[in-house]
Amino acid sequence: MSHFVTSMEVAAATGAFDAVIYDDRGDRFVGFYINQRKVCFFFDYAKNFRAGSQEVDNTVHLSPEMYQQLQETNPELLEKMAHSRPLEFIEDSPGRSLLSDGMGAQFVYNLDGDKLAAAQPLGDTLYHELKKVAEGFMETWLWLGDDHSDAAEKNRRESEKQEWHEYAVNLKPALRSQMRLVGGVEDGTVSRYVLGPDTSQFNTDNADEYNILNLQVEIRHAAQNVFERWH
Repeated sequence: MSHFVTSMEVAAATGAFDAVIYDDRGDRFVGFYINQRKVCFFFDYAKNFRAGSQEVDNTVHLSPEMYQQLQETNPELLEKMAHSRPLEFIEDSPGRSLLSDGMGAQFVYNLDGDKLAAAQPLGDTLYHELKKVAEGFMETWLWLGDDHSDAAEKNRRESEKQEWHEYAVNLKPALRSQMRLVGGVEDGTVSRYVLGPDTSQFNTDNADEYNILNLQVEIRHAAQNVFERWH
């Protein structure tokens, strides 16, 4: 059974956004990506990490003074360091990650934005599943810059009030209230609206969480590569 998760970040100042809609299929994620420049694709992203199997004693790297201090103040941390199991990298995972061209029915790019030697079909079942997810997301959340329907004009006026820029693809401004505002002056980061998992709370010792972090970063980076090379 599919459980697609929507993760989106929108620049609070401009309305520029990235949206990653993904489903965890065990050893990989499948899903849809789109941004304000109308760069979009379906993806099959192989997971990069798995739970570690080799125990490592990191206390051997501590100075005697630090070891003694931890023994007195934080023995739980010392125990964890002595019996840690670092995540294991799955070496060939990037080579098994594929992207489509737009909402096409074939995978044609890898994560670097290189074209594959031969296109690979998504398969009818996966293609129609992802297409339905993508169209549902776009209908709910987005409006197109070249759309001049009454609904789009209303969104355009609301975006102008918020001083958001107009792009090829835009977030419906009324839905901003469903997102949480993070960042800004208090932590020295660019303020943005966020929907989906709070990845700042993820534990990088957890392979499932760490893979979601990598999915977000690498799919957005892949979109940049595709845009620069083919648009």
